[in-house]
Amino acid sequence: MNYCKKSINNGMNTVPFKSTQKIHKQEFISVIRSDPYPPYSQSSDRRDQPFKSARMKVTMMMVMMVLAISVYLDSASAASSVGEFVDKTINNNKIAIFSKTYCPYCRRAKAVFKELNQVPYVVELDERDDGSKIQDVLVNIVGKRTVPQVFINGKHLGGSDETVEAYESGLLAKLLGIETVDHDDL
Repeated sequence: MNYCKKSINNGMNTVPFKSTQKIHKQEFISVIRSDPYPPYSQSSDRRDQPFKSARMKVTMMMVMMVLAISVYLDSASAASSVGEFVDKTINNNKIAIFSKTYCPYCRRAKAVFKELNQVPYVVELDERDDGSKIQDVLVNIVGKRTVPQVFINGKHLGGSDETVEAYESGLLAKLLGIETVDHDDL
């Protein structure tokens, strides 16, 4: 190999280097990049820069994973709190109705309990921010997304049609432990 002293002027300062084909190409690239020192003379800190970059990527990935897990756990805890709300509503009330204010079938089911002089605990799903989530929980319990969903003493009675049928047959009064009342068809 023939080494000879040369220098390249990169517009700011003159960079001396030994010339071989390989070194010349590296130094020319470093000059184009405005790097004041050619690659063969860089400090050891620059050599492990790819490792620092890899460490940085791993660290960033771990931070992203922790954030994703925390978001998942927050949504899971929110879902479990909605599930707990539904369970408590069903089990802590003699009559629980999951309803929507504008639904004629829901009004019909609520009218049955008014006829029996019973006051149900009514959850109006359209008036709640978590109404859709409550409906998702109800799908898992009753297998339907429709409203109303009526529960008596913690047991699912059904929707509007089942409630009216139970009322007309006297089963509803029996489930509620009240005397059978003469009633008009709804």
